[in-house]
Amino acid sequence: MERKEFVERAVRIVRRAAEFNENAKRKGLLALEGDIDADKLARRDIFEYGMRLFVDGTDLETLQKILSNLVAHETDEDAKRLKRMQCEAALGVWAGENTRVLSIKLLGFMKDSEKEDVDSRLFEDEGVWV
Repeated sequence: MERKEFVERAVRIVRRAAEFNENAKRKGLLALEGDIDADKLARRDIFEYGMRLFVDGTDLETLQKILSNLVAHETDEDAKRLKRMQCEAALGVWAGENTRVLSIKLLGFMKDSEKEDVDSRLFEDEGVWV
């Protein structure tokens, strides 16, 4: 995967996690159900899958096992890092983490050289950039 594509996908993961996290805090758990992307869920997108399980009331241990199994099947290293990001994003929303802290944690999956490509303006409007 090219660096630019990786960075774009990573930024989308952080934004999506921040959106879900804020909605969960403001509107409550059941409000997230309408935000789950059915197309991504059908493709077993780990974040959407995790959010579906979260809304369904899945306990943390079961959620971790299911998402970890989905990540384990990925063979491409960059794709695996993105899936790990999605897994951590879902678990962070489940735990009700502070949105800024969750964003920092997710950006930690990026290499320093990739972080250089992330323009802070991408996050200023969402209030998740540090």
